[in-house]
Amino acid sequence: MYTVYEPKFYSFNGDYFTYAKLAADAGIEAIGVPSALLDQENRALELARLVWELGLRWGIMFTPVDFYAADVDDTLFERGIETLKRQAQTAAKMGVRYAYNHIWSSNPERSFERNFDWHVRRIRRVGRIFEDNGIRYGLEFLGPRDVLHRYEHPFVHSIAGVCALADAAELKAAFLFDTYHWYCEGARLDDLYFALAHTDRMVGLHVNDAAAGRKPEEQLDMERAMPMTTGLIDAGKIYQLFGSHGYEGPAACEPLHPSMEHFQEIGAQATAQEIARAYQMLASR
Repeated sequence: MYTVYEPKFYSFNGDYFTYAKLAADAGIEAIGVPSALLDQENRALELARLVWELGLRWGIMFTPVDFYAADVDDTLFERGIETLKRQAQTAAKMGVRYAYNHIWSSNPERSFERNFDWHVRRIRRVGRIFEDNGIRYGLEFLGPRDVLHRYEHPFVHSIAGVCALADAAELKAAFLFDTYHWYCEGARLDDLYFALAHTDRMVGLHVNDAAAGRKPEEQLDMERAMPMTTGLIDAGKIYQLFGSHGYEGPAACEPLHPSMEHFQEIGAQATAQEIARAYQMLASR
């Protein structure tokens, strides 16, 4: 398992050449994959050379379209697929090895069965592009109740659910594990140990903490905290468990709001240092 500095999670949208150097200086082992550069192959490969020279690795690639969102119709999906074909080729040349999408836990139109089949058709096409380029592609479940109850029809919101989708779509990989979504879904130990038993199909680990003063069912999707700060999620234990169970992929702190505002105030360099300290705490819990 290796640590990642993912600028997007701290609302930084600037120069990844600088971010890569900041990550290396802070002792972080990887840098996030810059989506904007995936359509600029020469520039992307220039960054890849710097990443290699700094001894860094890549984090997890984001897709150009939220492929499973309710408002992404067939036309937008096909456009996104064409963009993904180009970007996945560039990412493979850069040495990127992991990618993911989240799966929305409710939708306004389709019953569970129809939605499952709809997802499988799309996942199969997206997954094939990534696998053709040597990139492991997985799915993230969403645990917060505000997402589950956003629309009329509930959908998968657990690790079992996204793994069922991955299996039906014949993905070689399967899932990303996020400590916050796991906590909101009830912090079930059987779910955690299922993930630990299948780290060979895991593409990413997101570590964070929950908002203080709220029960799991009261948490909101975009409001989280840095790991081991509010004391609601034992992210250190989970981080170490994945390390001891053979997980070899990227791990990233994903605190979102209101931490984003804090990191914007202190800047990218101080953020990298703070993230590095968080990884040290996770490893030494």
